[in-house]
Amino acid sequence: MRSFLCFILCLLLLTACSSAEEFLPTTSLRFTPLSFPYSNLGEFTLSDNQHGEQLALFLKVFDDTFKSGKIDDEAALHELANTFSLQLFSGNTLTAVYRLIFDFEKDLAFLQNEHHAYAISQENFHQIMETGYFNVIFQKNHAPTAQFYLNSKDIRYSVSGTWNYETYQDNFLSYRIYQQQEQATNYIVTDNDFHLSYAFSEKNPDQLYVSIRSNEQTLKSRSLLNSSSIEIPTQEGDYTYELEAVWSNPDLPYKAVLYYSFRIAVNYPPKVKLEFADSDRLLLLATVENYDFSGKVSASSALWEDEIPLTLINQQYYGLLPIPQDQKAGEYEITISGSGSSGSNENLLHKELVTVPAASHKSKTLTNAEAELLKVRSPVDPYLLSLADNHTAISAAEKLWFGSFVYPIARPLSFAYGQSLNGKDFSYQPFYQLYAFSEPTDVIAAANGIVRLAVENPENGYTVLLDHGLGVFSVYSGLAEIQTSAGSYLFSKQKLGTCVKSDKVKKAYFTYGIIVNGYYINPSVFFTRDPVFLYK
Repeated sequence: MRSFLCFILCLLLLTACSSAEEFLPTTSLRFTPLSFPYSNLGEFTLSDNQHGEQLALFLKVFDDTFKSGKIDDEAALHELANTFSLQLFSGNTLTAVYRLIFDFEKDLAFLQNEHHAYAISQENFHQIMETGYFNVIFQKNHAPTAQFYLNSKDIRYSVSGTWNYETYQDNFLSYRIYQQQEQATNYIVTDNDFHLSYAFSEKNPDQLYVSIRSNEQTLKSRSLLNSSSIEIPTQEGDYTYELEAVWSNPDLPYKAVLYYSFRIAVNYPPKVKLEFADSDRLLLLATVENYDFSGKVSASSALWEDEIPLTLINQQYYGLLPIPQDQKAGEYEITISGSGSSGSNENLLHKELVTVPAASHKSKTLTNAEAELLKVRSPVDPYLLSLADNHTAISAAEKLWFGSFVYPIARPLSFAYGQSLNGKDFSYQPFYQLYAFSEPTDVIAAANGIVRLAVENPENGYTVLLDHGLGVFSVYSGLAEIQTSAGSYLFSKQKLGTCVKSDKVKKAYFTYGIIVNGYYINPSVFFTRDPVFLYK
């Protein structure tokens, strides 16, 4: 019995000794990220058959740390953000679990098990950091450097996407770039020739795609780029460019995709154009393109007392600038000035000389009846002048007429604007056209418009002032009766009144005039064509 017990004890002792001598070598280390706020670095493993050199380095660092890095168990470790769960395997057998904790700013690292904490020396910490795996953590916001140039000027960009870091042994680790490296910046382009180029100084992507949008509208869908430059639309507008750069490795199931985006505002310099509406140079047209749509533009000159505002239509500013017919011939400076909207530093100042010609007219021999008719009207009628001064300050902001004006009557006229009459005290008629007929005649609206004035004057009969918008008015005076009232909307050719013979004159007559921004001009300009042809 005693010998049997001794045998059992010896067997247990041998078993214990053999167990104590049994060594399970570490064949792999598995790293599971627990807290890495700047990346979504996935779980990875170092194995002796693929990463033998790195595995040996980590085991040596751990062995040195366990021998001499134990710290006071009562010491509290600061809460560190970057933490791995570290699992040691021998084959498929889990042999130990540790926490691996980093403080990148202080170059500190710790190993911790359920009983003790160990401080990794700085020398060993730096050895770990030099491995490919931990470079990705240490450079947590790094992405390949890209440069974009617009006409040789740098363009700032934003970047997002997933970048794969190539490790020491050609393995790949992926993490996502969450925050923009740089804010996208607006650039004002003032050249007619655009050159947008790009370059990747560190590593060229294997494929590069471009997409272009403007105001949420896709102008160019995802297209492969085969050159070092990018096409730019030449129209004005705000454009968003997105370049998709793809890095791939055919031997590995990984690829990196980064999106570089930036905005370009294409805005040509303001373009001012002044031209006469017809060959007789009786009306000046002003247009301004490529200027702040929320700004204000006006024209000033010695030809007028006050500035004349230009109107924004179809993203261009337009203005009808009258040439008063009593103005002396010669050169006059026209100044087009503009101020940008609130917060804009954009200003406009354009000066140009225009030549005002001498008034031209045709001679006409008066009959006695015609001379009697003209005695009723003076060449410069104070009443008609007062209409322009007192009732044309407010005009419709939009263009109400379409095409050229029609004649205000359906019969041939007797006296035309611009005639020099050979009777006593009758010379060039500077402002109006006079119409005379042997029988009552209907008077019609020369174009669409709003009636601003419909009144009776004891000396001149009825007067109608019709607003056609943009500072253009037509005047019908000397009517025997009217069929409209202030505030009414009249269409072109719609009857507005009648002229009849009076006790003083043996013919029916009335006067017709055109006022542009407070000044009478030659009505003939509007009969031949729509002078604002650029509005179309």
